[in-house]
Amino acid sequence: MLDRLSKEQLDPLLARLSGQWFDRLSSLQLSRQLSRLFAPLLDSLLAGQTRAKAILARAAELDMDVADGERALEETRENVIESRTAVHAFTVDHLKDVTKNGFAAEAKAESLATAAIFEYKFRRAGFGVATLILTGLALLIWLKLRRIERKRKAAA
Repeated sequence: MLDRLSKEQLDPLLARLSGQWFDRLSSLQLSRQLSRLFAPLLDSLLAGQTRAKAILARAAELDMDVADGERALEETRENVIESRTAVHAFTVDHLKDVTKNGFAAEAKAESLATAAIFEYKFRRAGFGVATLILTGLALLIWLKLRRIERKRKAAA
């Protein structure tokens, strides 16, 4: 599985996509150059989509609300489809915008899923603390009742 491109790798790649050098290429050369440039972008977008989908699935398994993350993932899917269309149309500026939007949507889905998993862990810890407190209170009430019973037996 291909890893997502880092910002340091993505920025020069996007900078190469906007330049005068496209004008000097023939149609075949242009398609080869563009496919070399676009492939890492699309692969990275697909890898990010897969990673966000896995994290959202994990959060959904924990019965957390991931509706916003699912919407962001759907936006990523739409951007992948639109990116593939932009590649075939050789619209560089549109592809840049779509892939940036796709990366943003993927990052949003991933952050929402990660936040949901963190919230689950936080709630679980909170339930554990609450259970301990309530168990302690029940024990104190039981001890107090035993002390009252002893006093009654001693007084009788």
